[in-house]
Amino acid sequence: QLYSQLDSQLRSQLDSQLHSQLDSQLRSQLYSQLDSQLDSQLYSQLRSQLYSQPWYVGCWWRAWSGWYLGAKKLGVRFDNQALDLFVDWNEMASCWCAYEGLCVVSRNPVDVHWQDGELHNDSGMSVRYADGWGVYSLAGVAVDQQIVESPETQTIEQIQKEDNEEVKRIRIERFGWERYLREVNASVVDSRINEIEGTHEGLFATPDGMRAFVGRCRSTGRVYFLEVEPSIQTCEQAQVWMRGGRQDLTCIGAS
Repeated sequence: QLYSQLDSQLRSQLDSQLHSQLDSQLRSQLYSQLDSQLDSQLYSQLRSQLYSQPWYVGCWWRAWSGWYLGAKKLGVRFDNQALDLFVDWNEMASCWCAYEGLCVVSRNPVDVHWQDGELHNDSGMSVRYADGWGVYSLAGVAVDQQIVESPETQTIEQIQKEDNEEVKRIRIERFGWERYLREVNASVVDSRINEIEGTHEGLFATPDGMRAFVGRCRSTGRVYFLEVEPSIQTCEQAQVWMRGGRQDLTCIGAS
């Protein structure tokens, strides 16, 4: 009840004075990162457990705190006590769930790791709470603890049974492409010497139908492995496919 009163009061004051001026500038900046990544991962777990209960995720409303504080600096007048309560609450608690006679409140995480605007930590949790609970993410993709902290312990069966193609790709990368191709007994479909780069290239097929192109970057000497379309039969076709079908470009190695 207190929250709804504070929000409606603050929102009406902002709407009447400055809403139209700030809408296009602040909305995308305040919502985009946390709402699309951290919030989506937490929501998927909360929904199955708490869907039947009234619950509140603070990530959604912290954006409004930013609106109000920004508007205050520009001269909009608020009830300062109400504004302070609203901002302090949103800064303190990330979410809560109310039961009859009981309210469960989650404090903010103690660690949040980002890379290029996405949740990412290749050595531990990307989001960690004080009690030890958290989530693991690589380049914004939710994964499990094993993939991050001990990828070498994965089994071939685990990798091949992974339903999510993006997670499967990450599993193989963390496991090691060279080791993976060796342990699944991948067969050589084609091989050649790239006359432009002066490097060896190979096209491999795995028993489950995956095709992997293997090459070497001439400038760094690093070997790279890239998954290509299963229909590709030659190294030359793989190079053309990686260039988007254009044959007038040279391949740039990627690790």
